[in-house]
Amino acid sequence: MVKELSLIEWTLVTFLIVCISSCAYSSGEIQDCVDLGDNYRYVSESPQAIIYNRSDRSKCSGFYVVPPSVIAYAFNDEYIIAKSLIIDENTGRNVSNHYYYWIVAKTDSGLVEGPMDLATFLTEKTARDINLTMHDVN
Repeated sequence: MVKELSLIEWTLVTFLIVCISSCAYSSGEIQDCVDLGDNYRYVSESPQAIIYNRSDRSKCSGFYVVPPSVIAYAFNDEYIIAKSLIIDENTGRNVSNHYYYWIVAKTDSGLVEGPMDLATFLTEKTARDINLTMHDVN
């Protein structure tokens, strides 16, 4: 005879499944990441983001420096520049045809400037003499 699960048991089972599946990101199981230098990495699996992690043990985990969804980036020894979609937190969808732009100063204690609009980004990029051209991630 098969026992029906109570609401509490279903909640517990669901919680355990979510915990187990989310551990892949936090434990470094994701292997598709690009080393951007100085412990910064671009995670190419969803959600595409730029992360920072001081640990050499789990290279593809860390905290967001540029949140999802990164669609273009470039980097050198001093800077990371990135372009990301503007995502509605409630729906998880791109909210417009506009984008956020980011500058990460790796040599300035990881100072992150952003989100910025395109005009502000171009002004900051010129002021800092950043000679990088972003390439789409796809």
